[in-house]
Amino acid sequence: MLTGTPLQNNLMELWSLLNFLLPEVFDDAGAFSGWFDVEAIQNNEKVLAILHQILTPFLLRRVKSDVEMKIPPKREILVMAPMASLQDKFYRATVDRSIMQLVKYKENI
Repeated sequence: MLTGTPLQNNLMELWSLLNFLLPEVFDDAGAFSGWFDVEAIQNNEKVLAILHQILTPFLLRRVKSDVEMKIPPKREILVMAPMASLQDKFYRATVDRSIMQLVKYKENI
């Protein structure tokens, strides 16, 4: 089964995917969610480590260059563009903390 993100929104969605792949191993949703009782563990890093250990055999990470050799490497191009005068005015008002006066002035016009 291919999915862009193994853990979509919650643990039950993850359990559903794992149950579909290995119903004999992941047969009880209650037991699965009990493994990750965040309130009992009180350590999110530990929860993530446990999830990582469980998911590692089911994940295959591929980068484009591994799949297709003809794909050119990524290029990053920085385009510098000056701010418009109104943008600059609001930016400077934000920096010198007079933005509220400027906004109130604009509302009164």
